[in-house]
Amino acid sequence: MIGMKWPSNPNRPLAAAVAGACTALLLMFSLGSCDPRGTDDSALRVGTASIDITPSFPVRLSGYSNRTEATDVVEHRLKAKALAIAKRDGTSPSLLITLDAIGIPAWLSDELAHRLEKEPAGLPVLNSPKNTVAAAKLASQRINRDRLAICATHTHAAPHLRGVLPFMFPQEESRENLDASMRYTNELLDKLEQVAREALAQMEPGTLAWNQGRVG
Repeated sequence: MIGMKWPSNPNRPLAAAVAGACTALLLMFSLGSCDPRGTDDSALRVGTASIDITPSFPVRLSGYSNRTEATDVVEHRLKAKALAIAKRDGTSPSLLITLDAIGIPAWLSDELAHRLEKEPAGLPVLNSPKNTVAAAKLASQRINRDRLAICATHTHAAPHLRGVLPFMFPQEESRENLDASMRYTNELLDKLEQVAREALAQMEPGTLAWNQGRVG
């Protein structure tokens, strides 16, 4: 399919792990009533979901200012993933979303939060096997802004998002590149909402725990 080509990035898993671990801790403590040292199997509900965010059309990549042309070959698929954590009855959920991007523009984060704060007009159509009325009702919950965290893997091999590093390129972008970037950003927003609601629908009884270690 049409997409992107980029060099391998050995630091990408580390960046994702660091960002995800830090934000996961924030989410665990945001649950308030839950003991961060661990819980029994019935104390929480946890759900995960993943979605492919690789573009289907040529788009300029972000991260290197000397790139002047859109890229149209795929070597690795891009993903967005969501982790939902709620009380045992599935209410008061928190969401952590991580995606393959160099960064997240504030307007996109705010718009996603605005969408998730509203209850959908109807029950969402889920792509997961757990496509039941009960799962759809879980997916329809409103998410408070203070219970949503979004982080990026900071890969330099993902599409340029509108509002991220706006002065990175030394030359003015062509209308074609601008349109492709905006199209991808808008499609990404829809997919982030989808993966968030899929994670809510997948929630099942689970546990959270943390520990401390010492180095040296």
